[in-house]
Amino acid sequence: MALSPLLSFLIKATRKSTRLLSRDYFELENLQNSKRPTTDFVSRSKAKVEEDLRLELSKYPSSVISSSLGSYDALKAMHFIIDPLDGERNLGRAIPFFASIVVACEHKDGALLPLASVISFPALGEIVYADHGRGAYSERSIDNSSQHALRLRVSANNSLDNALIATNITGIENSRVIGCDIYSAYLVASGKADVLLSNTMSDAMQLAAGQIIHEAGGRTHSNKEIAGIVARFSASNGCLGL
Repeated sequence: MALSPLLSFLIKATRKSTRLLSRDYFELENLQNSKRPTTDFVSRSKAKVEEDLRLELSKYPSSVISSSLGSYDALKAMHFIIDPLDGERNLGRAIPFFASIVVACEHKDGALLPLASVISFPALGEIVYADHGRGAYSERSIDNSSQHALRLRVSANNSLDNALIATNITGIENSRVIGCDIYSAYLVASGKADVLLSNTMSDAMQLAAGQIIHEAGGRTHSNKEIAGIVARFSASNGCLGL
């Protein structure tokens, strides 16, 4: 897929800003036998990523950067909603499922609508992105070289009894608790899981998750009961009748 100028800008900004998380992840691997807590280390990493993201994104003309949808400036052409680090506890224990998220939105009819989303999984060497109406893709870097982008498509499973549920909610049958909501969304978008249930997503996560899942052919819901659970945000592959 030929990337739009906006998506190219987001990918470049995200890759540059999250590079340090790979270094920090490997450093944290060596701290797991230490008695010192890693929470301060992770907090500093998160703050640095946010600082770098804001610096890189501020280069886009007529833009505003926020971590929520609570306020917007109708005079600005572009709104960037960010979440510098989802999966903080995973990073703190050197578990590779954590991510940084950037969503570009436009102001339309009194709301912010997502145009493009980028999700970086630094420890996995993977980046996931979506462009409005043009699909969702994943791209993995190995030995400093990028593979071809792989288009994401949801699964074709039509049986809820056999559905794999990605969630951070414990006690659900046939589920995987990942510890990173946006990675759970990626599993649904890529067909590796069939349902997502979450009560802890930030605005950036919901926007990015919604966009990559919709572009991959799935559906998203708010406060819908699935598998006996009512979650604030949920998604499915679109084949389960949900």
